[in-house]
Amino acid sequence: MSVEIAPVRARIADLGRLLYQRHLTDTAGGNISARVGDYICMTPMYAGGHSHWNLRAEQVLVLALDGRRLDGEGEISREALVHMRLYGQFATAGAVVHCHAPNALVFAAVGVPVPPVLEYVQRLGPVGIARYAPTHSALLAENVAEALAAFGNQLAPYAAATIVPGHGLFVVAHDLDTAFDVAERVEITARTVLLGSLLTSERAWIEGAQAVLAAGRAGEAPEASEA
Repeated sequence: MSVEIAPVRARIADLGRLLYQRHLTDTAGGNISARVGDYICMTPMYAGGHSHWNLRAEQVLVLALDGRRLDGEGEISREALVHMRLYGQFATAGAVVHCHAPNALVFAAVGVPVPPVLEYVQRLGPVGIARYAPTHSALLAENVAEALAAFGNQLAPYAAATIVPGHGLFVVAHDLDTAFDVAERVEITARTVLLGSLLTSERAWIEGAQAVLAAGRAGEAPEASEA
């Protein structure tokens, strides 16, 4: 087994704690994985419920590309089907983060995409809603992969994200730190949209915010707001 695996397992354990500490997931679920050559390192089942995301590196599972467990403690996560499907479909995928970020869950419950109203999510773009499928099913893996495929070549240099109805957020990226970073950006953007909607009942502010950012990228001076 590659010596490169040990630091990846340690990093996954660290990011799991950080994910929980920063309220990007809960004890009910979520999982983190990374591809290292011919191996997949992944948090075990009940990383939240049993360990409260306080994992040791040795608990992080090491899987073969066909899903067989080679090392680690605990059972394989029931969402491993999604992770394995994404690694199989996207050659540049190096990490996957699935989390129950509380503000993103509101969009998951309502079935509304998260619009890119902040400058630091412009590269990512809107985070859409995948087609519904039962949790832990092969159809869920298919639907998440389908939604992320819509990002096209963007995944290679950066990341892609989607929200599963009634379930949570999935991010796939070229490395662990980028996947974690994008998950937090999506969650903060979701919170911004929800709080912004308390200031005005008019959804026009969302389009206005995006227009300002688009004009800035194009080098244009945005029109002054009359609000």
